[in-house]
Amino acid sequence: MKEPCAVDWLLKMKDAQVICLGSWPGSTKSHTEVESIEFLEGLANSKDLRFLSLQGGSRINKLPESIGNHRNLMILDLKECYNLEKLGEKVLRKLIIAWGANPNKGSKTKDSKNAKQPNK
Repeated sequence: MKEPCAVDWLLKMKDAQVICLGSWPGSTKSHTEVESIEFLEGLANSKDLRFLSLQGGSRINKLPESIGNHRNLMILDLKECYNLEKLGEKVLRKLIIAWGANPNKGSKTKDSKNAKQPNK
């Protein structure tokens, strides 16, 4: 999927409450690798977004600050985003964030009030 198409597609998702990009839990066939984070700017119109999963996005090393602008976003799934180095403070403000899954040990889920940023 080319980024301009992805941005346009996401801009049309105005009423979406759940968006899952990346791998789907329990499925080995359904996986979309994210080339870069710029396409996430297309989520700007998704005012009702409550759950965003980028699980398994191995090429994601940071998230745009605009992710923190989603007032209704409650859960940000970053499991298996092993190269993620930076989360902006806006992103951490009020979310439940899941990250750092080890297939053999499960995953960690933190309320953002008690969450610590991954090491930079």
